[in-house]
Amino acid sequence: MHWVWRCLRGLRGSLTVAALAAPALLLLAAPSARASDGPAPAFFGARGPVALPAGGDPQTAYRMPSGVGWALENQIDLDLFFVYFAATARNSLNDVDKSGGGAGMSFGAVFVPDVDVPVRLHVGFYPDQGALAPSRTRVRYTTFPDKVGLKVDSVFFAAATSIVVAPTSWFSLGASFHVIPTYSRQLLLLGGGGQRLELAGSPQINGVSLPGNPTYADFLDLVPNDATDPTLFYDSRAYGLHLSGLVSVTFAPVPDLAIGLAYRPRSLEVVPLTGEAKIDAGRTLDSALSSLDPSLQALFLATLPNGGTRGFEADYDLKQEGPYVPQSVRLSLAWWPTERLLLAGEVAWTEWHRAFKGAKVTLTDGSNEDFNFVVGGDRVVVKAQTRWKNRWTASTQVAFRVTPDLTLRAGAHWGVSPLNPDPVGSIGTPAFACTSVMGGGGIQLTEDVQLNVLLEWVFRARARSGSNTGAVTTDHTRYTSDQVNLHLGLSVWF
Repeated sequence: MHWVWRCLRGLRGSLTVAALAAPALLLLAAPSARASDGPAPAFFGARGPVALPAGGDPQTAYRMPSGVGWALENQIDLDLFFVYFAATARNSLNDVDKSGGGAGMSFGAVFVPDVDVPVRLHVGFYPDQGALAPSRTRVRYTTFPDKVGLKVDSVFFAAATSIVVAPTSWFSLGASFHVIPTYSRQLLLLGGGGQRLELAGSPQINGVSLPGNPTYADFLDLVPNDATDPTLFYDSRAYGLHLSGLVSVTFAPVPDLAIGLAYRPRSLEVVPLTGEAKIDAGRTLDSALSSLDPSLQALFLATLPNGGTRGFEADYDLKQEGPYVPQSVRLSLAWWPTERLLLAGEVAWTEWHRAFKGAKVTLTDGSNEDFNFVVGGDRVVVKAQTRWKNRWTASTQVAFRVTPDLTLRAGAHWGVSPLNPDPVGSIGTPAFACTSVMGGGGIQLTEDVQLNVLLEWVFRARARSGSNTGAVTTDHTRYTSDQVNLHLGLSVWF
């Protein structure tokens, strides 16, 4: 997760109650101006009443617009996000220590029609969940003692339109529709590592004296029955489309208190990830043939249609089902004990398990006759189970209006990473880190322009895989991850 995963989406972050002694001393002196988490306070929003500052997700390192959920006026909101991370993965063959940085951006706008019933129209464009790796991670496997470069990019980018209606002063209803283009780029190893390859029917090797009369797949260990390091190099690029939405209700039993409930269903996969993939089985073949003397190697190659003269790289058409944007439920609260002080909190449940239970990749129209013969046809199905956990998260926030032009904010986000460390492999990811504290503020540059700054420290997290990862060199891998995030927000009213 570099600028960054994937972690991945639906987990929201925000701020915790900081020391209130200094704000309390200023409470009597400063002019009256209501504190908020963004440009303007409101009791309704497409995300519930508590659109927490940088209301996104530390796990994915993506943030939604900070003030749009509160806006009462026509407004444009632009957020820039910068992340620095460090992640390690250590096991019997690897000591991977990664650090780097990245950036992201989100955009939102609010339009307020001139009608009798208060209505707000929201438009937003933002990374919903995912991760982009700035470079490959060089990892050592038993069949790649010289290391091999691996990376996983996955982005769900949302274009959201929302409408919020407040028929009374104490109740509002919001609904949004999300169009989510998806992108995936993977440089991975297949076979072993908890993955399952389904072949069309690999034939037995005839004319070569091998113990047990194995099939080609058995001899090359393409479908291992025990913990075996993967050897097939896989390179894919694919695009897809999901649809999703959100509904929310907000109650304001008294003018200074709002309670909101928001629900988002699991995304609907309208167009599965579709693209092209390449499998390079050269190292797999070399590893298997190294156990044979030269005469048997020649006999083995002679059994193939082209005798291995065209190499063992195969191009495929790709179609992938899953993962999805997860289902989530959020309960939030905002309370203004004074015009200048806001206390807010949110509890959320995210169904990561079903959304990231696994993925099925179907590869068709293989271009290499030799490899097609080995696997029994021009079609290969790859199934990988990630088995993430559902999780609860909690966020708290305090915002204090020091002067009419200056607001200070602080807060915290608590959660446990939903990732299953067993299938992660030796790459290492910052996605394990997800508990954070934040602080910052906003300043009114002009009557119509506000600048917000937020610094987020994500505490170090540790995880360890078990002994059943399906690959020798990923068993008992120890992971650590750290992050520091900087958010810059610019809001303009018009």
